[in-house]
Amino acid sequence: MNVLEELGKHHNEWLRMVKSFGAKSEAEDIVQDVYLRIHKYIEKHQAHDKIIKDGKVNKPFVFISLRNTYIMYCKDEKKRGAVCLDNLPELRQDEEGLQYKKRK
Repeated sequence: MNVLEELGKHHNEWLRMVKSFGAKSEAEDIVQDVYLRIHKYIEKHQAHDKIIKDGKVNKPFVFISLRNTYIMYCKDEKKRGAVCLDNLPELRQDEEGLQYKKRK
């Protein structure tokens, strides 16, 4: 059984989880990063059974991995002084030219 294929079957669920943490534009990157981290973890520790138990994905393990990766991402973003695209006003153009529109 390929662990990454099993994880991929729940991809939209993982995205929803990360978005519920507050990550909108970077959710896909965080989920992809977790896939890589889990793959490396399995290779290093031969721990397939921690990810797949009784033929099912261990969702609490994945949830914790997603949460921790999101927290690390936020800390790194804060150190870099990066700005989340979700917090920027939207730029739109109309007859009067370019204008900023506050996002909801």
